[in-house]
Amino acid sequence: MVGVLAGMSTPALRRGQGQRQSLDQLHEQNQACRRCNHGATSLGWLDGPRQPVLSLSLQPGFLGASMMKDETAETTRSTSSGGMLTSVRRATGEGDKMTPAASAFRLSIAQALARSCPPELGHEILWAGSVAHERADAYSDIEQVFYVSTLPSREDRDTWLGPIGAERILHDAEPLPDHSVWSTFRFRGVWTEAGWQLISRHDDLLRQIVAGEILDHSLLILAEMTNTARSLRTQGWLTRWQQALAPYPDPLQTRLVKDALEPWRFPNLLAARWAAAVREDPLALTERIVRDVHGILRILFALNRQWEPEWKWLTDITATLSVKPVALQERLAALVSAERAVDRIVGCFQLMQETLDLVPTSIDTEQARRAVRQSLSQQGRDVWVPA
Repeated sequence: MVGVLAGMSTPALRRGQGQRQSLDQLHEQNQACRRCNHGATSLGWLDGPRQPVLSLSLQPGFLGASMMKDETAETTRSTSSGGMLTSVRRATGEGDKMTPAASAFRLSIAQALARSCPPELGHEILWAGSVAHERADAYSDIEQVFYVSTLPSREDRDTWLGPIGAERILHDAEPLPDHSVWSTFRFRGVWTEAGWQLISRHDDLLRQIVAGEILDHSLLILAEMTNTARSLRTQGWLTRWQQALAPYPDPLQTRLVKDALEPWRFPNLLAARWAAAVREDPLALTERIVRDVHGILRILFALNRQWEPEWKWLTDITATLSVKPVALQERLAALVSAERAVDRIVGCFQLMQETLDLVPTSIDTEQARRAVRQSLSQQGRDVWVPA
């Protein structure tokens, strides 16, 4: 992720930049992959009761996904106090489900890393992501960021990590564009992604976000990550950063809403969804619907004056929104699981319309409203009701 962004949930951004090469990391990227199985022929894919555009059944062994789980899950570990044997299966939580125990186990590992970290490698140490939100499961890694005045070299990191028992250490080939540096390793049986960022750089990114100067999602999520992060070692920086983020800035809300609805103003761009359906091109349609969903979510988080997070755990993160279309979670799920392409397109356009209805009149949404309405009407679907 950019800057400290890289520090807290930058795994997504870093993977997007192709800096991950190991198969183990590909497992993390692909744990939620689904098999494409549209199976439609002719225009029946658009209107007929054919096979689903995408089959969402998770393939348990896909790319060896089971290898992503804690390799120690079925073993026991000797604790440092009293030599007692503790079942790691109990500590990490039964099965694949999200449990407080899974988060607590990973927190204990993050705490051990922080305690062993030399002061020069971490003036301020934070942990974030699913573990901080207590959403961890057997597939979750640890995301930890170390804020420093001088970025450490690979040799500096190896000198610390090797002796404490870190295994399979991988360093990103190059720093991210913001000059943060990252290392991935297994520690006590759990994958850990550790990033180092300059305190001054993090400070500058947050200043730009609060000023409404940053709209890019991959950078903007730094605010939510910082706001929900937990401290493992502090010199007071986290408290100051969180205080600066406490009031959601009005200029950002306006700019963000305008930016998100901008693509919806153009009839030809909206028509591309119908074209993808007629051409039986499910990947193109899915990509466009996903972009629309991101736009919907960005508008809703801005309207609720909440910092937008990474787009995962959607059921949990949208549950906190008070201003939103009715049955939002169920309808978002239907956009990828509906059998007919037309259901997905119309469902998406309806959510777009209802989201635009929530935008205050001080922000001009008329062009976007008209374009979406006309796109539905031209397809004869303006009064379409799900079966």
